[in-house]
Amino acid sequence: MNTVERKQGEASVEWLVKILERARKAGLALEEGVSAADTAAPNGQSGTAAGNDENKKPLTIEALLAKTKDPQARERINEMMSFCEALPHVQRYTTRHHIVYATTRAYAKIDPQRLQFWVDVVRKGVEDPNHLLKHKHPVHGHIEVSNDFDLQKVKDLVEQSYKSTMAVEAGED
Repeated sequence: MNTVERKQGEASVEWLVKILERARKAGLALEEGVSAADTAAPNGQSGTAAGNDENKKPLTIEALLAKTKDPQARERINEMMSFCEALPHVQRYTTRHHIVYATTRAYAKIDPQRLQFWVDVVRKGVEDPNHLLKHKHPVHGHIEVSNDFDLQKVKDLVEQSYKSTMAVEAGED
C-alpha cells in the first residue's frame, strides 16, 4: 500500500468516525435516521469527509458545488456524480477541492470550478484514443469538462479507471 492509498484510507476512516459520532450525538439510530447533510447526498452517502487542508475542516458536497456558478455546469457535475455512484462497491468522500469516488483507491475526482469542472482519472489501465487526459501527472490524468464537451467520453474514461481499480482489488493487476 502506498502513501496516497494509506492517506485515502485514513480519510475514509475519519469520515466514518465523524458520521458515527454525529449520529450518536443526535441520538438517531443509524438504521432509522440520517442527518440533513446525508439526505442531500445521492445514494444516502454522506457528503463530508476530512479535508486535506491544514485545519482538517470537513467539507460538504454542497460547499464544493457552490463554487460552480453556472447552472448547466452544476447539472453536468450532478450527472457525473450519479454515474460514479451507480457503479458497485464505491465510496465517496471529499477533500478540500475534490469530490472523490473510490473502490480500494480513488478512480475519479471531480473538481468543480466556476463555469466548468475537471475530472481526474487513474492513468494506468485507461485507454484515451481522443487524447482527453491533460497534464503529465504520473498517476492521474485530468480532463477539462466545459459545457459543450461530450460527457459520454468522460464517463467512458471514468468507467475504465473504475475497472482498473477493481482489477487491482481482485489481484488481477
